[in-house]
Amino acid sequence: MAQATKSRKKYHVLGNVSDSDEGEQNGDGLEHQEAEPLPTIHDIENPLEHYPEDVWEAAVNSPDDGRAVLYAFNELHTTRALCSQRLATVRDSRALFTPKASTRASQLPPLASAKYASTNISTLKPHSLKPSTITSKIASSADARKLARYEQFANAWADAVADLADRTQRSEADLAMQRGPEFRSKLELTEAISRALPIEDRGDSSSVWAMSLRNAWERIVPLGNLLSGLCCVVHDFPSDGLLLPQQRRALQEKLTKIGRPLDLPPSTTGLEKALASTNGSIKPTLGRSLTARARDWSRSQVLQERMKQHAEAIARNGGYQPDMAGLKLEGQSVVDLALEATRMPVTLEEVQAHLMETDPQGYKTLREAWDQAARRKAAAAAAAAAKEQAEREAAEAEEAAAAKRAKPGPHARVSTTSLSLCTAARGRDRARFELVHEGTAALYYYWQRIPSQPHPFAPRSRTQQGPSPFLLARASGVLLPNETHTVEVDFMPQHAGMFHEEWQLMTTPQLLPSQPPSTTTTTSPQLPAPPAASHYLQGHFPVQGDVHDSLPSPGLNNQGPPESIGHTAPQIDFKQEHGLLQQQGVTGFSGVGGPPGGRHLSGGGNQGSTMAGGALSASTCQAVVTISVRGVATVEDQQVLERKALSRQLNEAEKESKVRQALEHILRCVDALPPPPLPEPPTEAAQALAWDSAQSDYWPPMYYPGPEVYAQLESAYREARGEVYRLRAEAAEAAEAAGGKGKKGAKGGKGSKDKEAPQTPEPPAREFPEQWSSGLADLYGVLEELEGMHQSTKAQLAEAHESSAGGSSKAAAAAAAEASAAAVQAADNGIARTTELRGLAQRLQLSTQAFAVPQDARTLIRHAMRAALGRVADAVESKLDGVHADYEKRVAEQQREGATVVPGKEVGPQWLADKCRAGAKAQARNLVPWLFEEVAREKGAVGDWLEARIADLDARIAAVEAGAPDPGPGQEVDAALEAAAAAAEAEREKAAAAAAAAGAGTASPPPL
Repeated sequence: MAQATKSRKKYHVLGNVSDSDEGEQNGDGLEHQEAEPLPTIHDIENPLEHYPEDVWEAAVNSPDDGRAVLYAFNELHTTRALCSQRLATVRDSRALFTPKASTRASQLPPLASAKYASTNISTLKPHSLKPSTITSKIASSADARKLARYEQFANAWADAVADLADRTQRSEADLAMQRGPEFRSKLELTEAISRALPIEDRGDSSSVWAMSLRNAWERIVPLGNLLSGLCCVVHDFPSDGLLLPQQRRALQEKLTKIGRPLDLPPSTTGLEKALASTNGSIKPTLGRSLTARARDWSRSQVLQERMKQHAEAIARNGGYQPDMAGLKLEGQSVVDLALEATRMPVTLEEVQAHLMETDPQGYKTLREAWDQAARRKAAAAAAAAAKEQAEREAAEAEEAAAAKRAKPGPHARVSTTSLSLCTAARGRDRARFELVHEGTAALYYYWQRIPSQPHPFAPRSRTQQGPSPFLLARASGVLLPNETHTVEVDFMPQHAGMFHEEWQLMTTPQLLPSQPPSTTTTTSPQLPAPPAASHYLQGHFPVQGDVHDSLPSPGLNNQGPPESIGHTAPQIDFKQEHGLLQQQGVTGFSGVGGPPGGRHLSGGGNQGSTMAGGALSASTCQAVVTISVRGVATVEDQQVLERKALSRQLNEAEKESKVRQALEHILRCVDALPPPPLPEPPTEAAQALAWDSAQSDYWPPMYYPGPEVYAQLESAYREARGEVYRLRAEAAEAAEAAGGKGKKGAKGGKGSKDKEAPQTPEPPAREFPEQWSSGLADLYGVLEELEGMHQSTKAQLAEAHESSAGGSSKAAAAAAAEASAAAVQAADNGIARTTELRGLAQRLQLSTQAFAVPQDARTLIRHAMRAALGRVADAVESKLDGVHADYEKRVAEQQREGATVVPGKEVGPQWLADKCRAGAKAQARNLVPWLFEEVAREKGAVGDWLEARIADLDARIAAVEAGAPDPGPGQEVDAALEAAAAAAEAEREKAAAAAAAAGAGTASPPPL
């Protein structure tokens, strides 16, 4: 690393140039001085007091003895200290020359004039901190003047509020100026709740499906007359689950948000002062405030329920709303932040960044050295950890092997040294512990209770012990090597209280310690001395009674006094066979000698014993195993059954409440399903099926218009059909009458001899069913037939009138003209009625829009299902045709080949049936996707029709605004009907004039 050299600096000096020259000369002289050597790690004493641990470690691991690292650290530390000193100076100077005025307006001067503020500004700061510049004086006077003006305005506002409250006899909180924020809050809350309601609950639920078309969520409301065609488009927003992201953002932007200050409580300073003054003139306010009586709108139960029910939707629609009243703005000076940053200690990362910036090549060398040191350190740590782990595993394995090995001699232990039991008085509780034999010698054992000394200050009644409440189910037995006995302890108290007992394990032979005895001994309560022995056997052991008597079963339920426990007469049977000593029962005794073979036995009641619990006696080197049992007996509950029943009821009620709350929470989070559609009446269903069947070939589709429109169309069909058949019957009668007259004239006429001219047979008339087949083709066909018959009747009447015009007498001519006019009038009425029926059908189609737009989703799905089934039928038919063609081809090839047919590939009826069945199934599987395709296609057609309709209406509205007349939908039919009526009226007037002229004999019949 190259040593850093001090650079020469140039200074711009104001004043004498010679001073600057002298400074430069001094600077030149300094350059010739030798730079101080950079410190190394060998020059630093107590390094951790001056450098951080990681920085010192990096310096130690550097190849240049830490020169670059220590120099970078010292340079950063010096720079940071200098910056900290300068920032502290800036902060102190600002604090010294900044006026600290109180924010309370009451501490300001009462007047706001600039003169007064400039002369009394000394009240805002000490005398020694007066501003010394004109700018600071102006700023200080401006602050004081602004605060004084604000105080003056606040006082004027409070006086005005108090005056209005006095005049209106209301409190200040009920004034309009104070109720403004409340009104805004009410408006926002009302709109938020309205937006949170599902769209089905806002208005007509039947129009929801039509609004969902093209995802526009708008409904068309007709205006004015039904036939006017004017409408209004109303936009709405659906529930949140049906909104697109852009629609949700638009909804949040359209919600009413009125900017207002914080909703602080109303200030009643002026009113309170007036009421508190002795000569106050304000009258007491009337009790008209709903807020004061807790009956305002915000406390409404319905509002609270709505807010709780739609809380999630309101929060989701409104977005995040901060608590403006709870916001707290805390400022911090930039100088303080910078000062805190400069006082932070220099870290190793900053030293590395400084080195990388000043000397990249040297930093690269240092980085490689540091990486090598880190790798060596990691390898050493891994080796140390592996060694420690190996040692730990070896120790554990050694301990496990030692635990598995059987210990020579008698060794036993218990699973626990203390038991706790609890039950009610006259109740029962049970606990268990295990007695494990870990030695190689068989043990005969029994448990002996250690008598406890009564407390010296306890009452006498407490010291008189009765029957022991503790019982052992297995108080004695024989324990073989590696055998475990489970001992059960029963606690059966007769009265309430706390009971405690300790038991000691007595074994033959005595237990040996698990570890070698230590020199430290512990004192233990000594058992009482055994009674005097009656005689001695071999080995000088004390014996009382017959040595061959049976040993009574020792236990914890001894009925005798505490002094007698543990001193049952020993019953010993010694046999000197093979050098072994066998003892059947051992109690408290002291051995004075030993058996043959040098083995010494000592009972658990040795008078010289100093062992307690699991400790070891130094004199006898035996292990003592004890166990402590504590029992608590509570007062017997006399109402346990009633309490259990009450507890069960409370638990069930609490469980039901929790389940109800959880269910309400789940249901609140789940969007409510729309109500199920009402069942369709059978009559309407039959009409809809017949309509779809008759109009299945139309595209765009023509949907079932509803029972009302269907009834009108059916009535028009029946009327038109009845009229057609009536005219046909009249025409047939007239033809028969004309045929009879022709035969009678032909017999006496000259033309009887001539040959009759050949007549062309007329085509048969079209038949119409009595019941309407729900097809518009039949309706329009019968209307065309009726109109044509009226036109032909009118033409025939005109020819008859012309032929009768050349009559001889005037009376006959007038009668013929009158009859002709009546017939023409009847024909015109028939034509007008036919035109009216046709106009009715067209008007229904145009005005109600029932054919092009389905009334509900059921109508659309039913029509789409019919179309999908038709596609399936066509596909199945095409598939079966292909299968039959393939079958015929295979049969022909099989016949040409003869009898050489591969077994299993015969083509016959069964093969054809299987292929047809498989093909039909394959095509039937397409029903569902085709149904969805048909639904989407028909929705698109309906949307296109609506768009075209809306565009037509927009064009008409634009034309009306431009001044052109609006024809309107259906007005073309009305114009045609009006023209036909006018023509019929003109014909009637002409016929009347002709009749009058014929009666007077001055005019000829009018031409038709």
